[in-house]
Amino acid sequence: MLKHSLRHICQLIIAALLILTLAPISQAEELSVAKSEPGMYSVELSRGHESYQSPLVQISDNGALVRLDGISQLSGDISRLSVSGGHNYRLSSSTMLLLSSNMQDSRSANAPDLDFRTLSFDSVISMQAMGGSLGFGPGMQWISVSGQLFRQRNALHVDWTVAEIDQGFSSYMLEYGVNKHAEQFRDFNGISTLGVYHRQFAKPIQGITEASIEIGASREHNTQQAPSMSNTLYYSRLTMDWEALFLNWSVSWTHQRSRFDAPLLVGMRARRDLFNSLDFSAIHALRPQTSLRLDLSYFHNKANSALYESRYRGTMINLVQQF
Repeated sequence: MLKHSLRHICQLIIAALLILTLAPISQAEELSVAKSEPGMYSVELSRGHESYQSPLVQISDNGALVRLDGISQLSGDISRLSVSGGHNYRLSSSTMLLLSSNMQDSRSANAPDLDFRTLSFDSVISMQAMGGSLGFGPGMQWISVSGQLFRQRNALHVDWTVAEIDQGFSSYMLEYGVNKHAEQFRDFNGISTLGVYHRQFAKPIQGITEASIEIGASREHNTQQAPSMSNTLYYSRLTMDWEALFLNWSVSWTHQRSRFDAPLLVGMRARRDLFNSLDFSAIHALRPQTSLRLDLSYFHNKANSALYESRYRGTMINLVQQF
């Protein structure tokens, strides 16, 4: 039983690495009278390499978690296809229906545990309210890992965005979601709430074209009576974009702390994580709607138990075509 739980935890960590109700308008009559506005669509073909490292651990005969010498490493070459798009329907002079979807399929021939697929659909009704834009609506997401379904998420969110005098904007978002997992991962079923504040700055200083600050907090409650899976998380993210040497550059740093309600095993401490990530990209425009992008990613998760410690490095070249 303990070995079975440990294996599920390790699979969950890999899944987390490789990774977001109102009835939508569906009557044909309502959409037929709505004014359709141009949407944005994109296709990305990507090739790169990912590496994931964590300490070697095992469960002893008496149920204790033991750290071994050496590291566990999972790495491989990655091929990825990403397709995303959205369309707007103007329902009135101040109200719009926004429909969007995204699909990402990553495959590794020499490391199938890195195979990762997501599919999501979102619908948002947006209207002018309180001096800004108010949006609300449902979303659905499916995540598959190593060729099998891992998680289905159903969520409802509400957001409010207001323009700032510096030509930037502030956005506030609340989300409530239900996470349902495949039968072999059902111990991770839960409900979650998320609150986010995002502030976008346009040309905050000379040389920086755009910058943003984001802070958020989430609470996940396990519904399978497993308090070791329930947790509270706080994060902050800083992003900056600039132009130089005929390229568009971007860097993003994320800092995150999480606290779990109870230990996984008797004798262990309740899990505490300290997560930091750094993402860097450089974009070269080949044509007005075609670009080549280099992505470099790194993260380090420190924890009070070796079971949850990990490092990740990723390099990806992406050919992006927009329509």
